[in-house]
Amino acid sequence: MHFNEIELLGAPRETTVVKAPLMPIEAHHSLAPLWRRSFAALTDLSLFVALALALSPLLPNLIEWQGARQVEWLALFSLIAFLVLVSYHYFAGCWLIWGKTVGGALFDVRHLQSNGAPIDWFRASRRWLGLLVSLLFGGLGFALALLPSRLSLADRLSGTAAVLG
Repeated sequence: MHFNEIELLGAPRETTVVKAPLMPIEAHHSLAPLWRRSFAALTDLSLFVALALALSPLLPNLIEWQGARQVEWLALFSLIAFLVLVSYHYFAGCWLIWGKTVGGALFDVRHLQSNGAPIDWFRASRRWLGLLVSLLFGGLGFALALLPSRLSLADRLSGTAAVLG
């Protein structure tokens, strides 16, 4: 068969692809129990406590000044800012790439959008912000997960849910 003997076919018709609407997360996944979520969060937070303890020798000692002990606030602020920055990259990066953190992998907890889709950058950032606010207010944002909806402040701010898997 030669090139000039090939029969040309007509252009294919346009077909419309109708995507099925995403169902609520409860239709496909079961929500993670509170104990799993708590242990996963404690595992992740313990990583940052360990990092803070490992970096604490870098802080200068307390300074004696006119008989009073003073803290070097700039060094302390720098360490806290570094930990906050690293925590953002850790949590948001893990949620974007795998949908779970190290603690989530150990306790089989994954985070998805409330419609079942994978978490995106905007939602991961809002989820991290909700986690930070919850920690700053002594865990009050986590206590919201005790309500019947089982959603924490981070879940509510980001439109995500913690599921098994």
